Amino acid sequence: MSEVVTARDGKYLGGFALGQYQGVATDHWVELELGPDAPADKPLLLVAFGWVHPTDSSINVSMAQGKHAAPSGLALEVADGHGGWRVAKDGLGFPPANTRRS
Repeated sequence: MSEVVTARDGKYLGGFALGQYQGVATDHWVELELGPDAPADKPLLLVAFGWVHPTDSSINVSMAQGKHAAPSGLALEVADGHGGWRVAKDGLGFPPANTRRS
């Protein structure tokens, strides 16, 4: 996976299980191991670039009227030091739809 997410080269991480609606995947995660060279005394920045297959208005209405959990945006979780994870930042939104080039 590292070779897919290392450079901004038009290669995207994918293959997540699809949800009930276009543009909505099932819950999934990407785990990054920073390794021993990651600086412990400086802030780290995670910069991501990607896109999603967008929903449309009829799908949005259907999702809003359904009795299932609403889709959630991106969240960043970090190891809690006890074998689990804690949310460091949630509400990170959604990647934009695919940009079309003319």
